[in-house]
Amino acid sequence: MKKRQIYILILFMLLIIGSCKRQDFGSGCYVSARIFVDVNWDDSGINPSVKSEDYSEVHRVSLRFFPKDGSAPFEHYLESSVYSGYIEVPVGEYSIMAMNESVTDVYWSDRLLFTDINDFNKIAATVAPVDPSLYRYYAPTSGELFVQDAHKLASWSIDDFSVTPSMVNRSRLDSIGTTQEDIVIHVKMRRLTYDARVLVTVKKLKSAHTIQGAMRGFSQKVYLSSAETAAIPSTKFFKLREFMFDADSVSDGIAETSFQTFGKLPVGSTPDYSMMLDVVLIDGSTYTPPYPFEYDLTEDVEIQDGFLINIAASIELPHRDGDEHIAVGDWDDEEHIDL
Repeated sequence: MKKRQIYILILFMLLIIGSCKRQDFGSGCYVSARIFVDVNWDDSGINPSVKSEDYSEVHRVSLRFFPKDGSAPFEHYLESSVYSGYIEVPVGEYSIMAMNESVTDVYWSDRLLFTDINDFNKIAATVAPVDPSLYRYYAPTSGELFVQDAHKLASWSIDDFSVTPSMVNRSRLDSIGTTQEDIVIHVKMRRLTYDARVLVTVKKLKSAHTIQGAMRGFSQKVYLSSAETAAIPSTKFFKLREFMFDADSVSDGIAETSFQTFGKLPVGSTPDYSMMLDVVLIDGSTYTPPYPFEYDLTEDVEIQDGFLINIAASIELPHRDGDEHIAVGDWDDEEHIDL
């Protein structure tokens, strides 16, 4: 008799569980809403369709939820598609921040660091620092901060988002297996990284083996929820990797490169953008010009409002001959940059 009662109790519990799975929130079974997330990348500076065997601009999208009751933040991910998908969110009041990848991903490696990840208003990305002693002949100023090239980064945020019991009920399947109503979060990604393009017009370009430089002034930090940069200037070392001779010249031409940055300092700060260049000639000597290749670029940078920041300069080199033939792609990365 006792075993029979136990079997009846187990059967009754299974019936309750099975019934609960088929009922909506009104029966007390569901505590989270099924929400559809739609992601728009048009203004992000990132093209998720760019993929190859070993490279993809976006691996996943993370949505970080900050509960208004002060409990721990949590994340949901879109991975099978970075354009849309469903997530489950418990009843509550939230602030939400979305981004490509996640603040915890190893993808960022030593390029970007994330701070204050549990605070919606303070969560930020900083470009990882580098040791200036790797760059010979460059004398840092007091407190000068040297940074890596940033990976592409985009974000979206909303400060107030509510998941109510009625939303939970509306987002569930009805008796014939159809969703009663899609609850939708529209995510419009905004760009946080800028392309800085350095273009140097060079007389006697054929005399150059390597042209490299240091760009000073771009922000080292950006807040993910507000998309505002911090008033923390940094220095980025670079090498001009593309040499292109003028169509009507075998001597003169341009040298060019580009890198990713968080862009200008915030409105209200006192920016100071500048650049210096250093040249190693084709005979292996370091060129010392009559006047240093130093440029104050503050006005030029400040008037630019787009996502591409153009930096231009002109230099003239002495005539030199060497055994090496200069062409695009002749130089590999080196541990030291002589500046």
